[in-house]
Order: sequence, then structure tokens, then C-alpha cells
Amino acid sequence: RAFHFTSVFSARMFDVCSAHSNNLQNAISNKRSAREPLSTELFRLAAELAAVLDRPTRNFVVGVERVVEQLMELAEHQGTSKKKLNQDSPISCQARSCSVGMPSERGNLSPEIVTVYTVAEQERLPIRALPSRRQRVLAGHSGTVHALAPMRDGRLASASLDNSIKVWDVESGKCLTTLRGHDGDVNTLVSLGPDVLASGSDDEMVKLWNIQAGRCFATLQGHTDAVWALVNLEGHRLASGGWDHCIKVWDTKTCDCVATLMGHTNAVKALVALPRGRLASGSHDKSIRVWTWGDGGGCVATLLGHTSYVNALAALPRERLASGSDDRTVRVWDLEAGCCLFSMEGHDNNVHALVAMTGRRLASGAQDGYIRLWDYENGKCLGTLGEVGQDAVYALAGLSDGRLVSGLLEGEIWLWGS
Repeated sequence: RAFHFTSVFSARMFDVCSAHSNNLQNAISNKRSAREPLSTELFRLAAELAAVLDRPTRNFVVGVERVVEQLMELAEHQGTSKKKLNQDSPISCQARSCSVGMPSERGNLSPEIVTVYTVAEQERLPIRALPSRRQRVLAGHSGTVHALAPMRDGRLASASLDNSIKVWDVESGKCLTTLRGHDGDVNTLVSLGPDVLASGSDDEMVKLWNIQAGRCFATLQGHTDAVWALVNLEGHRLASGGWDHCIKVWDTKTCDCVATLMGHTNAVKALVALPRGRLASGSHDKSIRVWTWGDGGGCVATLLGHTSYVNALAALPRERLASGSDDRTVRVWDLEAGCCLFSMEGHDNNVHALVAMTGRRLASGAQDGYIRLWDYENGKCLGTLGEVGQDAVYALAGLSDGRLVSGLLEGEIWLWGS
């Protein structure tokens, strides 16, 4: 069995990728002589490479180089793989040619031909890829979608690095309104009521919006750097976290800051509400902190274990908490014991988003372009959602009917079936 990679790249654009491809072919040819089968992961990366070549984006060169490097590494270590694969579910891929549009000096697209050949493998995926089930694409943002907030009456709000907030009708895919007012990227978004949103931005501001009126009715000022996290608390309270290392608690009626929580030594990237007047924060200092936010509030616990930035948090039943990190893992914590129950591995890049779903499921979205579904009671991966070559996933939200929505790098929002 063999995997053959041949390509013709533009000398001007792809010198580095051509060098990698030559090394890759030599490495895999050596494996062919040993008659060693391709691993499932090698096959998946081959398909991903084909899709990257077939779908030009602004990260085209980076995407090709990343995939080729992973292919080379897998090819070199193929003989030491310990995976045992069944042969009752065929996966096949035929030889294909991709016509890749490359930007010319005039800005139009000119074709470059790349050919990828694979030999059909009779292997079962260790983690099954769920049917795509993508139902709809909401398109309108011109920058990465960093936050999603479900609303009543089948609406969804989205925040983007194009400085805007959009409100969508989920079923029709129509954009109902666009809210503008921030002077920087809009990084975070939360629903405060039927027609009220709060947003945080690189402009250091937290803004409150009336959706029906289509305008901002209050601006909360106090942060000294970008605001990256928001969470709605009980009693007309709103918490915000930012690049200034602090968490602020606001009274949304008076717009006053009623508390500032200090303790993190780097940016606060994620916030989630917990029972009994508590909240949890995830930071670029690699820690998770649990706080009381009422009178005399402060840090009551610090959870350590991640080896890189903590980007996402999700509250789970039975005093448990999930976290996602740039270390590519998702962890589940027991808050009463103050310990990590298990670390779930599978993503190939930074984990940016988490959402707890019904049926003991936890969804994680990552920069590798895939959504993984986990059983948060035992840490097992139930499957993956995504398409080969899909943009990085930066935001996730669960709808009331059980469906999932994801916000992507290039500005699209994907709606998935339940």
C-alpha cells in the first residue's frame, strides 16, 4: 500500500511547500518498500491536504505547510504505530486533480494544477466521523466570528472581528440587523434578556444593546485593555474579563462597576457562571480561578494543569467544569475536590470554544477546523463534526432545540443538525 504525493507549485508562491513535498514523497516511498499500511491519521491528513489545495484562503500557504509537515512526521513514525484497526468499514479515495486559484498581480485568480493520489485503505476510524449534517451557512461577516449568543424566537447574535454584531433568523439564514458602535474587534457577546445584548471589544468598552431599537443604550467603561469575556450573572449583574488581567462585575441597571476581582497574571479569556454566587475564569496565565462575586468576593480556588492558555470554559452538572486550552486538550474538573478528573485529547490545534449539551455531551471547537463531541462523564470522544479543509472554529453555541452553531475563521456561521 502506498501514498503518492506529487505536485506542481508556483515557484513564486510555493518554494517552501515544494521542498516539503519532495521530502514527504521520499519518506513515504520508504514505507511503501516495507509494505506497511497507512495509518488512519495519515489518510485523513492526505484528504485534508487535498481540500486545502482545492480551496484557496488567505492562510493557504500556512495550511499546506502545516499539513505536509504532519504527513512527513506520520510517515516517519508509521512503523511504530500501536493502533489496531478493524477492516469492516472501507474508506476509499480516488486519484484527484485540483485546480487551485492563485492571486495574480491584477488580483484575479489563475489556476495552478496539483495532483494528489491515494490508494484505497480498508480501515475503520478510531474515532468515528459523524455525518456532516451541516444544515445552513450564515454568511455576512467579513472577519472571524469570535462569539455567538442564542436569543429567543429563533434568533442568533454573532460578534466578529469586523467590529460588528449581527442578529440572524436561524431558520431562514437572513440577517435581521447589524449593530455597529465599537471601534475595534468585537470579541465577546452575551444575551441579557429577550432583546438585550452585551458585547466586549478591543476598544476596552462593554456595550449594552437594545435589539429592537437597533442601538447601544449604555457603555460600561473601566477596563484598560481589550475585553475578551462576558458572562450574565443573577441579580442584574454582568461580569467582564480582559487583557488587563482583571474581572469586573457591573450593575446593568445603574451601569456602575460594583467589584473588581484581581488575581490572574495574564489576560482573562473565558468566564462562566457557577451555582451559589460563584463564577470561574480562564486565563492566559494557564490557570482557572473560581470566585465569589458578591460582597466581599474573591478567589476561592485555583485549578492548575493546563500547559498553555485557557481559552474556553463550560459549566457541567454535579459541580464540574470543562476547560479548553491552547495545549490542545479539554479537561473536566471536580470543583468540590479541586482536581482534574480527566484530560481529553484529540484536537490537533488550539481549543477555542466549548458548549455543554444535552445527553452528557460536551462540544469543543478548535483551530484544526473540527468540532469534537465528548461524553463528559467518562471523557470518551463520541465523534467529530466538520469537513476536510474547514476553517478554524472560534465560537460554539447550543440552540434550545439541541442543534449546534459554530463561528469560523473566515466569518461564516455553520448550523448543524441535532
